[in-house]
Formats: sequence, structure tokens, C-alpha cells
Amino acid sequence: MLIDSAAVENIVRKIVKQILTPPEKLRALILASEKEAATHNIADFLPNNYQPVFIAERGWEQVLSPMDESFDIILLPYLSCTAMADIAVGRASGKVSKAVLSLLLQGKTVSVIHFEYKTTAKNAAAPLLTLYDSYEKTLAGYGLIAYNYKAAQLLHVEKRLITEQEIDKLAVNGVQSITIHHDAILTALATDLARKHTIEIQRLQKA
Repeated sequence: MLIDSAAVENIVRKIVKQILTPPEKLRALILASEKEAATHNIADFLPNNYQPVFIAERGWEQVLSPMDESFDIILLPYLSCTAMADIAVGRASGKVSKAVLSLLLQGKTVSVIHFEYKTTAKNAAAPLLTLYDSYEKTLAGYGLIAYNYKAAQLLHVEKRLITEQEIDKLAVNGVQSITIHHDAILTALATDLARKHTIEIQRLQKA
């Protein structure tokens, strides 16, 4: 049996390239400028395997129409009482609420790190606190949820077709569990690779 030395060399070259190439980081879209995010200590909340992308540096209008880029998580560092009340009733009066509403209408999930109303909750009148608690529940139904550090590792994959390349990217970043859409398609190779890396896949129920 003759061995094609050129083919073997090509395979070795690809393997070496994979070993030497640093793993691709997960991408986090931050709905703020880098300076604004720093004031809310976002670095303390974002796992090291995420690469932050600050929307203010790219232009807020980027999220007002379906985005070409994909992100593994979308973070809002701070949600004011005004923006919270506006979004709860489907109203957008500022750039943050406009961006968030646009993303929610695109079916995206947005995670909030700090809710303004919670910083003064202990001083608020009970009926007012109850009102904002109800807003938070309403927003969660829209896809605007409270951020949970551990949940960043329980990653939701937005893609409807999930290939082995996507699973490999998650594996090298240490992700152990993901959720996918109820109608998402997993390729056979993706399923095998997820099993190999013991990545748990949870399929969301149809709404």
C-alpha cells in the first residue's frame, strides 16, 4: 500500500495548526460603551472565556435592525427605572430601551446585570416595589432577564443549525451545558462531539 506523503504532510500541518491556534473566545455584546461598562464593574461579571464587544463603539443603530453578527450572550450593564417601565409596556424613549426592544423583537435574550430599582428597594414603598417586581416578571417573559454568572456557562445557542464546529468552540471554552431552540437541528457530528466532551444539551420547549 502506497502512502501519499503529500496528503500525510497536509494532515500533519492541519493538526499542528489546530494545536498552535488559540481557542476562539465566546462573544458578548455589551449594550454600553467600554467606559460605561467599567463603571458597573462588568469585568467582574463576565467569564474570562468571553470577548466583550461594546455596542457604543460600533453605533447603537446596529441593533435596530437584524444583526449580521452573532453573539453568545447579550448583556445590559444597567437598567434604569424609566427604561424598565418603558420596555414593560412596549415603549422606547431612549437609545437603551430602543436597542433592547429591537433585540427582543428579533427573538434575542438580553441579560441585565444591575436593576436600578433594586439598589434602593429597601427604602421603597411596598406597592412601588411590588410594581417593579411585576415589571421584572413581565420583562422576563419578553426575554429580558436578570443576569446569572453561572448561567453564562449554561449557554443558549441561537443558531437553528448547530454543527460540530460550534460544539468544538464551546468545548474549548469550557462550556458544559447549553440550551437550544425547540426546532434547532444538530448534525450527527455535533451530537457525537457533544457526547465526547460531555456537553449537556437542553432543548427548549415550544412556546
